[in-house]
Amino acid sequence: MKGTEKAYAAGLIDGEGCIHAVDAKRSHHCALIVSVTNTDLDMLFWLQERWGGHVKLHGPASHKRNCKTTWQWAITSKAAEKLLRDIYPYLRTKRLRAELGFRLRALIGKRGDFDPARYEAQQDVKVALAGLNRRGV
Repeated sequence: MKGTEKAYAAGLIDGEGCIHAVDAKRSHHCALIVSVTNTDLDMLFWLQERWGGHVKLHGPASHKRNCKTTWQWAITSKAAEKLLRDIYPYLRTKRLRAELGFRLRALIGKRGDFDPARYEAQQDVKVALAGLNRRGV
């Protein structure tokens, strides 16, 4: 992949993206998620073609006349970490969030290997990401 494509993706993540963590269903760990929400479906498919993930309807156009339908591309876990490693040199505003994502991924053990201390550390990273993503901050 070209450096210009990685830089473009970094700009999309910096400007329109979100790096966060959620509790994974049916397991005792947190999952890293990187997403971009936008009205430009082609741009989201461009991300999907290069890094995988999925594109889904995020929100229908509102009752207001000037609103467009929004779509969301999202990627999780190892694939999200790979994306962040690819674009990390080009990130500006979401650089700390990416570093927290790397820390979260490093705390995830093997499937079925639950460690309460490691889970608590994952929760700390999740809270730190949520704090950085809070509106108005």
